[in-house]
Amino acid sequence: MENFFSHESAVIDPGCKIGAGAVVTKTVPDYALVLGNPARQTGWMSEYGHKLNFKDTGKATCPESGEEYVLTDGNVHKSS
Repeated sequence: MENFFSHESAVIDPGCKIGAGAVVTKTVPDYALVLGNPARQTGWMSEYGHKLNFKDTGKATCPESGEEYVLTDGNVHKSS
C-alpha cells in the first residue's frame, strides 16, 4: 500500500524507502530514505530495512543479511 504523493516527474527507484505521508517531488535513488513534505533524504536503508551507516571507506553492512553496500558519487549499490 502506498501512502505518499509523487509528482509525475519524480522517479522512484525500486530499492528506496519513502515515509508515510511524504510528498516526493524529485527522483529518489535506490536505498535512499526520504521523509516529509517536501520529501527530503535523511539516510540510506538496506533491502531489509536497516539503516546503513557508511564508514570512511564508503562501505556499510546490513546487520541482518550481511550484504555489503557501497556509497559512490551520491549513489548506493550492493557490492558484487
